[in-house]
Amino acid sequence: MLLCTRHKCEKLCCPFSNSQSSKKGRKRVTLEDIMSDMSLSEEEMAAHMCTKTCDRLLGCGKHRCRQLCHPGSCPPCLRSSSEDYICSCGKTHVLAPIRCGTKIPDCTAQCHRPRACGHKSLHRCHDDSKQCPPCTQTVFRPCVCGKNKVPVPCTSTTARHCVHECGKVLDCGHQCRIVCHEGDCPPCSSLCLKTFPCGHQHTEKCHLDSPCGECTEALTAFCRCGHLACRYKCGEDVEVFCNETCFNTEPPYADILLHMYEAHPAWCRIIEDEVRQFVISEDRRHWFKPMKKPKRRFVHYLIEHYGLQGTSMDYGPNRAVMATKTAACWLPQTRLARAIRLARLHGVPISADVGDSDEFDSN
Repeated sequence: MLLCTRHKCEKLCCPFSNSQSSKKGRKRVTLEDIMSDMSLSEEEMAAHMCTKTCDRLLGCGKHRCRQLCHPGSCPPCLRSSSEDYICSCGKTHVLAPIRCGTKIPDCTAQCHRPRACGHKSLHRCHDDSKQCPPCTQTVFRPCVCGKNKVPVPCTSTTARHCVHECGKVLDCGHQCRIVCHEGDCPPCSSLCLKTFPCGHQHTEKCHLDSPCGECTEALTAFCRCGHLACRYKCGEDVEVFCNETCFNTEPPYADILLHMYEAHPAWCRIIEDEVRQFVISEDRRHWFKPMKKPKRRFVHYLIEHYGLQGTSMDYGPNRAVMATKTAACWLPQTRLARAIRLARLHGVPISADVGDSDEFDSN
């Protein structure tokens, strides 16, 4: 073993194995001898001196130590480059000499390398040994159904979907309602909506060419007055009859209104229509034409039943009724004609003092 402790002597026999300076009986100098016994002669030390190059990798990681083989750590790398450093875009310079291991500053300019897609690079300048990152520009490409264009990253190869329905006509005649998709359309998910002979539509799921069956539309039958109801299936023969509660739940028209309507149905119907039209209108007030006291009396009773406020205005032949809407204004479902029919149906007598019939008939 040589004094460097790394390399071995290449001679087969040590020339100092029989010398007087060697220890008695020793045939060659070993590493243990060198490390434990410092009594070797200068001649023996010179013979075991290593003359090879160190060749260990220096701290820079690029160059190797060119000194003679030595113990301990190698010195720092002292090599320098005689060439100026210029970045790939040419905007960052470091003048020579540049000592090995010097940190080169990063270039802050934009990368100049052209992309295959044609977009500009938005990242910083970098060394040629590094690849440019993927393009991050947004482009518009056709969706999988081909009807629209959707925004995607430039380098994306993933199929993109729009938010619109497919719309292709299926074998059943309906349009595909599935949002933008690839390949064949799935089975129809729409409602049948074919019309039955009764006029109702089939609201079950589409069944292609198979028969629709019978109509199952749920209907409601009412009694004559409309207060009793019964649910039944389309095609069934159902009739609902009024009972005693029907008449008791009708709006309580004053007897004088019923009696006047019986006596003068045509005129009373005109006034009733006029009141109902005013209730559903956006007007706040309504003027009736001038009329005699018996007729004004009927108007006052009727508008009171509708939750309106009535006021007689003016004097003499110009005296008329003005109706004003209130918070209690409403539109009765039962009109005077039906109220009279219910009264007759249940045998309820109608009596009231209408006044002079001739005066009522006059204007």
